[in-house]
Amino acid sequence: MSIKSNIFIWFFVATVLPLTALALSAIYYSEYNYEKTVSHDINNSINRLATDLLHYHEHNRELVLGLANSPAVKEILPVLYSAKRNKVHPDINVRRSRLNRFFEGFQTILQGVFYLRILDSKGNSLIKVSNVKRSAAIYDNLLGIPFVESGIQSKSFRKLLSAMPENEVSMLSLPHNKTSLTELTVRPLLDYIVPLYHRKRQVGALTVTLFGTQLDSLLDHAPRLYKGKLVLFENNPDSDTRNGMLLYDDLTNIRFSQQYREEKLLKDIYNTQIHSNLVSKPDGKIVLNDKSILYFTELFPYPNQLTSWVLATKVEHNTITEPFKNIKYGIWIFVGVALFISILLANIAAHKVSNPVKTLAKNLTAFADGNSDYRAPTNYDFDEINSLSIAYNYLADNLDSAQQDRDTAQSMVLRSAKLASIGQMAAGIGHEINNPLNNILSYSKLLLRDNGDNDNLKKDINSLRDEALRASNIIKGILNFARQVPPRYESFQVTPFIQESLQLVQQTSKNKNISIRILDNNNIIAQGDRSQLQQVLINLLINAIQASTQNGQIVVGVKDSDNCLIISIRDEGSGIKPETLDKIFDPFFSTKSEGQGSGLGLSISLGIMESHQGKLFISNNQDQGVTATMKIPLNILSKKS
Repeated sequence: MSIKSNIFIWFFVATVLPLTALALSAIYYSEYNYEKTVSHDINNSINRLATDLLHYHEHNRELVLGLANSPAVKEILPVLYSAKRNKVHPDINVRRSRLNRFFEGFQTILQGVFYLRILDSKGNSLIKVSNVKRSAAIYDNLLGIPFVESGIQSKSFRKLLSAMPENEVSMLSLPHNKTSLTELTVRPLLDYIVPLYHRKRQVGALTVTLFGTQLDSLLDHAPRLYKGKLVLFENNPDSDTRNGMLLYDDLTNIRFSQQYREEKLLKDIYNTQIHSNLVSKPDGKIVLNDKSILYFTELFPYPNQLTSWVLATKVEHNTITEPFKNIKYGIWIFVGVALFISILLANIAAHKVSNPVKTLAKNLTAFADGNSDYRAPTNYDFDEINSLSIAYNYLADNLDSAQQDRDTAQSMVLRSAKLASIGQMAAGIGHEINNPLNNILSYSKLLLRDNGDNDNLKKDINSLRDEALRASNIIKGILNFARQVPPRYESFQVTPFIQESLQLVQQTSKNKNISIRILDNNNIIAQGDRSQLQQVLINLLINAIQASTQNGQIVVGVKDSDNCLIISIRDEGSGIKPETLDKIFDPFFSTKSEGQGSGLGLSISLGIMESHQGKLFISNNQDQGVTATMKIPLNILSKKS
């Protein structure tokens, strides 16, 4: 199979199909979350509306209770008290007229259509005001008290009236609204009634009958999210006639303010199963047969009653899913376009992949033929090709590095051979020099004893003795190096070690007026042969002094890095020629004038550093001079243990 076909199949299967599946999954997931958001918004909306309905009823109850406790109503209580005792109050007409005027004024202020009644203890209507108009008292009784409505012959109503708690608003359906031929038999709202007491006896009641115009206004102006249709019905298990009665419905245009001769039930418009589902739990949603969704919540507008209202909104499912249909169509269009682009990209990618591979194969052949200078470019459009080029370059660089390491190893073998020959020679010379040095030390000791009172001479003799001791130590170091005697390890403070070494070369630096500055990292403890390491440091310091110009400066740096002690000596001399830099560790090689150096100092120093598992570096500075660096492991004793 060609690269083109492979790339096409790989691209289509690896990108287009997963992207399509991902996009569809994202759409369905977004649609699911969107429906959850819709449900949340609609539930919040109907819950807020349910709260407004409860506040409406609570406000009305407070208003009715306040009306019952008003001075105008209190004034009629003696009249009702006299009627309860089968007597006629002498001011009945005057007080009835005042209360009628008060009720008429009250209806003028308070908007809406409603009835206000004052009932006596037997349920007879003493006062009735509706639509800012009082009703005439045209019905007489045996006591001679005229009523505005005919007497109520309902023992059950009288029993309910007498059992009502004092100073509380109760809710029931007044039989008075069913007696008049002009009144329709069905009212969606129950009536508000407050019993009236005088001298601790119930003497009547105040009733308020609302027609629901304010409720209609509240529901008409409520938001219909997602083109929903509101429906409100009563759930009253104790009443077969009112259980499931529609109070408000957008679909059938039923309103509170409309009155009917018979109840409009939910089951007649929807079905009985929907009614059962809606009252089975306090809130939620159900899916109807036409795929529409009914979101609902239950509220209790009448305190101390089992009667509840169920407020619901019906939303078409297509209204919710409509925004996602076009997106799904767009995805399938994307699949078709992606198929075409896949074919086009397969041709382009095949060209871009095959050419770099051919070029790299050509370069590998050239490398095998001995051309190791070429490096493959790493700026191709594909990371895999770049990785292959990087691997090729890594191989070529490692082969070059291996060649350099092999050359370095050979150089170190030659250097070790030279050092071995130096060791053999140094062993003989050391024995010959050591005897004169011992004589010098013995004579200096005698001179100190005989001339201890002469301070100047004593100082010179001490200097002579110190230099003889240092020479003796150097001879011992050469002999130890020649015998391959391992260093005597001990722990020592680096700062005193540096300062003591500087004191030994102080006179040499003063001869050329050279200042030595220390950059010291305090509290470093090193491990090694202090005498041998001091020999290396003094050798490097003397080389730096000799290489520096008059009035120059030498900087000695001390630090610890990577668990190693690093001592650097930087001078401001003319530096070392590049062609001689690789020879400075060779035995007997010296850049100094004849007679000023033996060429063994750096060779011996390198041997001492290697015996300490350390390193010695010498390099030219970028500006001027040379930097010699001693690198010694700090925890060499723990490694040996």
